[in-house]
Amino acid sequence: LRVIAVSDPHHPVETGYYDIPGYAYGVAVAGIYAYVAYGDFGLRVINVSNPRNLIEVGHYYTPSVAYGVAAAGSYVYVVDEEAGLRVIDVRDPHNPSESGYYYTFALAYGVAVAGSYAYVATGNGGVQIIEFYGSGVEEDSITQVNEQIATVVGGMLKLGADAQSAGLFDITGRKVLDLKPGANDVRGVKPGVYFIKGIRSNKVIISR
Repeated sequence: LRVIAVSDPHHPVETGYYDIPGYAYGVAVAGIYAYVAYGDFGLRVINVSNPRNLIEVGHYYTPSVAYGVAAAGSYVYVVDEEAGLRVIDVRDPHNPSESGYYYTFALAYGVAVAGSYAYVATGNGGVQIIEFYGSGVEEDSITQVNEQIATVVGGMLKLGADAQSAGLFDITGRKVLDLKPGANDVRGVKPGVYFIKGIRSNKVIISR
């Protein structure tokens, strides 16, 4: 990562740099942090508050090769070649964590985010537009998280008879299935991280 002063655009001057093994393919800057797509080394979070002394404060190893990155709010969106679009939570820049992903239909190389859409350049697959559905499953004052409300056996999700109502949500908060007490067929649901949000004894229960 090279920092270039362009106060005089006719004479750009390098003021600082940060180097790790491998290649830097993309960068997004938000606040005092630069988020760098570092190929095989995933996402690197660099503190650039002092452009003459860059300091790495966190990193996240993506599954494939990180080629591009965009920053929006508390999240960084990394295009990861064979692993599609990865959504990284950077609210704690020292410990980035993945909060969701979407496998594109071709290799992902570039990304831009505007509003609730991500625009992903997928090589010979063209541009793929991905829409976000809210900020995910949220808690409130009467929510109990990770209380067991259901079990999954042989592709059947078994919901307890005492659940008054429930739904299956993906990591973005989009409902993918209405659930009923008893057996629910989930064999058609794509692999991933899901949450069950239901009501039991007039309390909201969220189970991963």
